[in-house]
Amino acid sequence: MRVYELMRPDALGASREALLKEFTGHFNEGRTHYLKREWANAQKSFMQCLTIRPEDKATGIYMERIVELKDMKLDDTWDGVKTFKHK
Repeated sequence: MRVYELMRPDALGASREALLKEFTGHFNEGRTHYLKREWANAQKSFMQCLTIRPEDKATGIYMERIVELKDMKLDDTWDGVKTFKHK
């Protein structure tokens, strides 16, 4: 699964291109760790994202999911997708 989010480079300030590359690098790294269930490493990467864009919603969602998942026993079929079971 890929995550897409519209990002305005000018919303990040003067060094926007470098910050945008740094942000997306940390985000992609965090997702890779997340999918491997490497929760501590995923949290570190996502925290780096939040230092660049504290209001980033996608990063916040991943951080919340890590808190929920890190103590759960996940079977081998877990693919990182959250399935809602209630309305």
